[in-house]
This record gives sequence, structure tokens and C-alpha cells, in this order.
Amino acid sequence: MKNHKTLILCGLLSLPLMAGQADAQPRNQAGPRPGMLDSKVARLQEQLELSDKQANQLYDVFKQKQDQGVCRKLEAFSERRDCKKANREGMDKTIASILTKDQQEKFNEIRNERRGGGSGDCQKGGKGRGGWFGK
Repeated sequence: MKNHKTLILCGLLSLPLMAGQADAQPRNQAGPRPGMLDSKVARLQEQLELSDKQANQLYDVFKQKQDQGVCRKLEAFSERRDCKKANREGMDKTIASILTKDQQEKFNEIRNERRGGGSGDCQKGGKGRGGWFGK
């Protein structure tokens, strides 16, 4: 009888913990965390000195890309790669039409820094995103 009371008490005490986990997004779930897109656009708006209209347009472009899970559904690696490349090129053209020339240059600099320079700097001991070879 005492074991049943203990078991029930432990179950009741753990309910609030389980309720909080129900709302949390699993770590291994594909896609960005909620609010991440908002902070990305806000950061770009500050760095590129975007107007509100430009920021809203970029948000729509990024949201559309986020919602397109078409490439993930392809089985062959080469098909996924080609699909992602085509999507990225289309997105780059759209972004270029939104930004001024100076903003586009700054955007490319920011993107290249984030990608580690785009020239394999991480493997050569240069700056990069860290990872396994980070300093």
C-alpha cells in the first residue's frame, strides 16, 4: 500500500515537468526554432540598415524558403544537392532585387563570414565557424 502511494505521489510531482516538455520542440526536429527567423531578419535590418519594407520582404523570402521542404524529400544526394542549389540561386536573385547594391555587398560579406570565408579556411587553419577544428 505504501509503494502505491509513493508511486502515485511521484507521478503527480512529475506532471508539471512533462507538461513543459510537450510544448518544447525536439532538438533533432528539422527546421529552425521558433523566433529564429524574426531574430535573423532583425539582425540583418540592423547590419544592413534595411527599411521596414525591405525587412518584411526579406522575412517573406526566408519564410518561403523555410516552408519549402521539397528538397528534403528527395532520396538521392545529387538530386537534393541540385534542388538546394536551384532554390538558393532563386533566393539570391530575389534578395538582390530587394537590396541596394551597397546592401547586397554587405550581405554577401556577412554570409561569407558566416560560412567561414567560402574558401576552405577552416581546413587551412584560418577563421571559420569552429566545429571539430575550431581553436
